[in-house]
Amino acid sequence: MSLAELDVNIDLSLPRKRVHLDLYCSETIDIQDSVTGFKPSDTDTLKLLQEREASFGINPFYFETIQTEITPSMRLMLADWMIKAAHDFSLNRETFQIALSIVDKTLSNFKVSKGTFQLLGIASLIISSKLEELHPPTISDFVLYVGAFSQKEIYSMEKRILKNLGWRILPATLNHWCNWLMAQWDDFVVHTIKEFDIRFKRADKKSYRLYREVIGILDGAILDSSHLNHSQPKLVAACIYLVLQREICTGEHSASFEKHFEYWLGATLEVASTVSLLKAKEYLQQFLGLPIGYDLPKIYEDFPRDSIAKSYEDFLGFQIHNSEIMPFIKAIIRNNR
Repeated sequence: MSLAELDVNIDLSLPRKRVHLDLYCSETIDIQDSVTGFKPSDTDTLKLLQEREASFGINPFYFETIQTEITPSMRLMLADWMIKAAHDFSLNRETFQIALSIVDKTLSNFKVSKGTFQLLGIASLIISSKLEELHPPTISDFVLYVGAFSQKEIYSMEKRILKNLGWRILPATLNHWCNWLMAQWDDFVVHTIKEFDIRFKRADKKSYRLYREVIGILDGAILDSSHLNHSQPKLVAACIYLVLQREICTGEHSASFEKHFEYWLGATLEVASTVSLLKAKEYLQQFLGLPIGYDLPKIYEDFPRDSIAKSYEDFLGFQIHNSEIMPFIKAIIRNNR
């Protein structure tokens, strides 16, 4: 199916209803011999992501140990505003997530006042835009967009961040891990378990829905600072597991899903068992009822569908803002206190 036929607003506007599920499929089956030959592709990216995650080092306890004025609820509000800004400027999801990682790393390193908290978010978005965007918004663009800070104030915060982080501003992100792991899963399905035919990056309605479900859950989780307690690859792998389980374990292929996924997990991340994902899965289960947004990116309005279909991977990369998830995340943060 071409992207021209991909009108996701017709059939996919409602969130999935099956949110209470077991962490494992009940049936099992022996893995086929052909599956055991699978090896991940693009191992250079895997190595890079592992190195970046290890070196960036965000302190998940900075609210308790460093910050005296900033709270998890305030971080939620800032992160949601940053997503909205990324959506309005048609920025990539990677741009937003790098910016939020810079915010979290800065909060791990020094105290930030309430009055400069949004300024930190603005400066972080500007820094990440310079790294990721072909045509990044300027400081002047953000001055007009926000209307609360001067160019001098934003520039000063930008310099402060860069100095404090020692110019180490390229973290691994959930988005980068997600793209890599989704590519590995799609490759695994194509070459070893074609009978599943459940992929994330193919340009059709089913794949787009599954892609948006994974991204939607992770977009919700990243708003909650508690996600920092989990390793990024395990969090993403757990999210992929839960979405695939919800899709596959209600169909004819439920018997083989668990062992196939476990083999794929071991081949890609060298994780011996899905048991190692248990904590991440338990954490993410509280996000399975999120209202998933299937709206297309804002920039989609400015381009004909045929031209976007030719660069589908880029099309998927734009950040989308879903205002409906805020009450949901607020309740999660409140309940987890």
